[in-house]
Amino acid sequence: MKKRIALPLAALMALLHCAELDFVYDNPCDKTGTNYIGGCGGGDNGGGGGDDNYVYTGGTVRIGNQTWMAKNLDRATTNSKCYNNSADSCAKYGRLYNWNDAKSACPSGWHLPSDAEWTTLTTFVGGESTAGTKLKSTSGWYNNGNGTDEYMFSALPGGYGYSGGHFTSAGGGGDWWSSTEDDA
Repeated sequence: MKKRIALPLAALMALLHCAELDFVYDNPCDKTGTNYIGGCGGGDNGGGGGDDNYVYTGGTVRIGNQTWMAKNLDRATTNSKCYNNSADSCAKYGRLYNWNDAKSACPSGWHLPSDAEWTTLTTFVGGESTAGTKLKSTSGWYNNGNGTDEYMFSALPGGYGYSGGHFTSAGGGGDWWSSTEDDA
């Protein structure tokens, strides 16, 4: 089972926020000063899904010593989906990704964050009990579920998609992928 992070906000497909590396791991694949979790370099398997022409333009936020995308990723991959197959949903919430696509969806220079990186983020913003409120957008959540968006992370509830084509919970919930595999 792969690990998904639920920012105490409320599945086979989940949302994606990518993180930028500010340091270099000891990795022989790293020839450019940037390391990509999941493989070596550029657009093939470490952070570009094979499309080196894709450039993320949604803005970034610096939270602690980490740089994050300021909105859910909306980068088409082989198996990514828009909620209810609606382009309007992708524009609003970003895309839903399965595990394999999530591992390669981040654009060049970005990577799928590990569980440790998510923990660093949630710890910095006050811990798991308050992270959801502080990272959620100030609108778009049903049932008084809006957050304070104190760090401009702007987490939106893009819902969930299933391999059989069923979608649920847009406006009510969302999970974000981690590169860390769960031992369970």
